[in-house]
Amino acid sequence: MWIALAVVALVGVGIVVVGWMGLTGSLPRNGVAGVRTRFTRSSDAAWKATHRAAGPYLVFGGVAAIMVALAFLPFTAAGKVSTGIAAAAVLVAALLLGATAIAGGLLGVRSAKRQLSAADGDQTL
Repeated sequence: MWIALAVVALVGVGIVVVGWMGLTGSLPRNGVAGVRTRFTRSSDAAWKATHRAAGPYLVFGGVAAIMVALAFLPFTAAGKVSTGIAAAAVLVAALLLGATAIAGGLLGVRSAKRQLSAADGDQTL
C-alpha cells in the first residue's frame, strides 16, 4: 500500500507543476497536460486564460494530496498503519486530486469564456 501512497504523491507533484505552469502562463498548448476541451484548444488565448484561472485549484489539490500521502507514507511503509487506513488515505488523496482538477477545469473554462467574451465586446465598440 505504500507504493500507492508514493504514486499519489508523485501524481500530486505533477498536478502542482501543471497548475503552477498554468498560473505563470508557461504551459504550452498541448494534448497531454492541462485542461483539454474543445474551447481551450480553440486558441492560445483560451488556453492561457483557462489555465490561469484553473491554476490555483490544481496547485491546491496537488499540495493537499501530497500532504495526505506523505503523512501516511512512512507509517505505512513501516507497517504501523493498517491496510484499511492506508487505503482510505489513498482514496482521500485521489478524491482531492480528482475533485480539484474537475473544479479547476470547469471554473477555468467558465472564467476564460467570460474574460474572452468581454475582451471581444470591448474591441467591437
